[in-house]
Amino acid sequence: MGKITEIFNNREISIFLWIVLFLFWFFSQKQTRKSAISLIQAFFKLYKWYIIMIVYIIVLVVAFYKIDLWDWSLLKDTIYWIFGGAFIMFFNVNKALEKEKYFLNIFKDCFKVIIILEFLSNLYSFHIVIELISIPLMLIIGLMTALSEHNKVDKKVIKFSNTLTLIYILAVLIYSAIRIINDTDSVFTSDNLKSLLFGPVMTVLFIPFLYVVALYMAYEGFLKMKKFILKEHPDLYKYLRWQILKRCNLSIKNIRLVNKKLHIYTLIEKEQITNDLNLIFEKE
Repeated sequence: MGKITEIFNNREISIFLWIVLFLFWFFSQKQTRKSAISLIQAFFKLYKWYIIMIVYIIVLVVAFYKIDLWDWSLLKDTIYWIFGGAFIMFFNVNKALEKEKYFLNIFKDCFKVIIILEFLSNLYSFHIVIELISIPLMLIIGLMTALSEHNKVDKKVIKFSNTLTLIYILAVLIYSAIRIINDTDSVFTSDNLKSLLFGPVMTVLFIPFLYVVALYMAYEGFLKMKKFILKEHPDLYKYLRWQILKRCNLSIKNIRLVNKKLHIYTLIEKEQITNDLNLIFEKE
C-alpha cells in the first residue's frame, strides 16, 4: 500500500476505487451488460485509428526521451493524458468539421492559467475517507447541474448544488495553497515542471494528428455520398474526386465549403462540376 500511495495520491486512489465499483455493478446487471457489449464492439471498430494514434504518441514520447525531456517519472502523466486527453480529443474531432477555429481553441486552451491551478490543486489531496465521500458527491452535483440545463429544476436545488461545488473548490485550493506554502522545496522542482508542461506540450503536438483525422473524415463523408449518387457514372465520380482533391487539398475549410455549396446529381456533367467549383472559390 505504501508504494501505491507514493505513486498515486488519495484522490486518484478514490477515483480508481469508485470506477472499479461502478464497473462491477454495471457488468453485474443483465440489461446494462448487453449495452456495454454493444458499446465495446462499436469502440473497437475504430481499432486501426487507435493503433495509429498510439504509435504516433509513442514516437513523440520516444523523441522526448531521447532529448531528456521524458523519463519514467512521467509514465503516470502519460497514461492519464492518453485516456483523459488524447482519446477524448479523438472522439470529439468531428466538431472540427463544424467549427472553423476548433484546433486554434485547443491550442489556446493549453496556455490557460487554470491549467496551473488544476495542477497545483492536484498535488495534494485530502484524507482517503474525505476523498471517497467527496468524489461521488461532486459527481452527483455535476449531473444535477447538467440536467438542470435541459429540465426544469427547482432553483433552490441548483443554488444549493452550486454552493456545494464552490465550497469544495475553495477547500481544495485553500488546502493546496497551505501545503504548497509549507512545502515549497518539494513543489517547485524540475520533475513537477515537467509534469505541468507535459499535458499542454503533448496536446499541441497531438493537434497535427487530429487534423489529419478530421481531414480524412471530411473527405470520406463528402466523397462517400457523391459516390452513391454517381454509382452509375464511375468516370464522372473519379473526375469529381480528382477536382475536389486538387481544389481543397489539405483544407478542411474548403471541403466544408464545397460540401455545403456544390450540388451533385445523376445527370451532372464534367464542365458543370468545374464551373460550379470555380464559382464557389471565386466568391471566397
